Amino acid sequence: MQKTSKALTVYKNTILLILRDDIPTIPEPNKWGLPGGGVDPGESFDEAMEREFEEELGIVPKNIKLHMQANFNDERVAVYIIHLDENEVNELVLGNEGQKFQFFKVDELESIDLAYFTGNRLREHMYELKLLMRE
Repeated sequence: MQKTSKALTVYKNTILLILRDDIPTIPEPNKWGLPGGGVDPGESFDEAMEREFEEELGIVPKNIKLHMQANFNDERVAVYIIHLDENEVNELVLGNEGQKFQFFKVDELESIDLAYFTGNRLREHMYELKLLMRE
């Protein structure tokens, strides 16, 4: 079973998403998704989350908390909640994957082209997301 780590990244009542590359050979090209990716052999979900976030956005956030693990189709997915501070947001740079990153308000998520996993999970947990934004 494939293993994946994903980051629900929050800053000032917004969620950080990455626009996937527009390469036809990758899954779900040109769609918005959560930062994260596959867990390498011998790597923990936590290690993969830190590595993937640094590869995609240039930093290892200070506030990374495991939210849940679940089976989704044929993979085991660990979802982390990351709260960024202003200094971390200012240090973000697009890494070697994706076209750009952007922060979205929860209400904007309905109108953008989300990757399948991201869209399903965010829409399914819209109430919890709105509560999370208040923390």
